[in-house]
Amino acid sequence: SLLNPYFVSGFSDAESSFSTTIYKNQKITTGYRVRCFFQISLNQRDSFILYQLQEFFGGIGTIRIDKTANAVKYSVDSLKDLTTIIIPHFKKYPLLTQKAADFLLFEQIVEFMNKDAHLTIDGIQQIVNINASMNLGSSNFVKSNFSKINPVERVKIQTTNIPDPHWISGFVSGEGNFDVGIRKATKTRKERIYLRFRLSQEERD
Repeated sequence: SLLNPYFVSGFSDAESSFSTTIYKNQKITTGYRVRCFFQISLNQRDSFILYQLQEFFGGIGTIRIDKTANAVKYSVDSLKDLTTIIIPHFKKYPLLTQKAADFLLFEQIVEFMNKDAHLTIDGIQQIVNINASMNLGSSNFVKSNFSKINPVERVKIQTTNIPDPHWISGFVSGEGNFDVGIRKATKTRKERIYLRFRLSQEERD
């Protein structure tokens, strides 16, 4: 059966990335090509969940296995699929961490590309400015090729409510940890076994 949509958003909050790449291509009038990606990379042992995600999204995207790194990656880069399937899903079932801010900026870039902004130098500059506020910021390539980068304002996500328990299950599947340990004995007590459930995040979340 298909995954619950809130599980998909929770798992994506934990494991996905929304990114834009800009690189040289002399076959294009501007000299640059712009591509947008929604992607999730996992250990190869968890490849089954990526196939379920692909099925959930109607079969779009590609799944590639990197045997050297023992990793598998699910990626969607079709502008049509991003516009009609990926973005509508996350607007209906929102991300709850600061990754939602990356998604909102990603959505702006996709909208620009649907208006052919990436086919002009001015449009690419606008995309560069938006991309500078996403994830880790501009790449070294972009910094060396675009001298005037003005990062746009990045929204701070303030989540006050988790709307569905399936989001928690999805998020824990990506970020949760269940462990068991034994603490050393002391003068007053013997070794102690402990059980622990943990979630770790950057301070911003």
